[in-house]
Amino acid sequence: DVGKVKPGMRAYFTTLGDDQRRWDGKVRQVLPAPPTQTSIGAGKSPASGNSKVVVYTALFDVDNADSALMPQMTAQVAFIQEQAQDTLAAPFSALTPVGASQDVFTARVKHDDGTTEVRQVRIGARNRYTAQILEGLKLDDVLLQNDDNVANPKG
Repeated sequence: DVGKVKPGMRAYFTTLGDDQRRWDGKVRQVLPAPPTQTSIGAGKSPASGNSKVVVYTALFDVDNADSALMPQMTAQVAFIQEQAQDTLAAPFSALTPVGASQDVFTARVKHDDGTTEVRQVRIGARNRYTAQILEGLKLDDVLLQNDDNVANPKG
């Protein structure tokens, strides 16, 4: 996925020491090759164990006025490809893919009388957990997740 990371793309990260604080920035540069470090983090090399972590260097600027960030700190970084605000969203656990389509899914809607209905929905922006709903659901729909727990679309 490193090919999708581009200069100007928004990014944010948290550190392992403080996962409640989030630093936001924009990618300035993606270096063309992974770093040549012999170790990562707690002395483990990328080739050790059965880790499938891909390491590469992306540079972005963040405000560190309080000096909370120090060299070699471990961080969890997220790169934002697309973003949707003020929109209806549903958990992926309540959606089932339809064929090979990347944007058409079905959702099971529970009615007040206890009956359920399967609806086709079209999604837009997404992350690992949530999808923007473009068509097929409304805010007050009650969704059944694939494990039969109840979920509600969020506005």
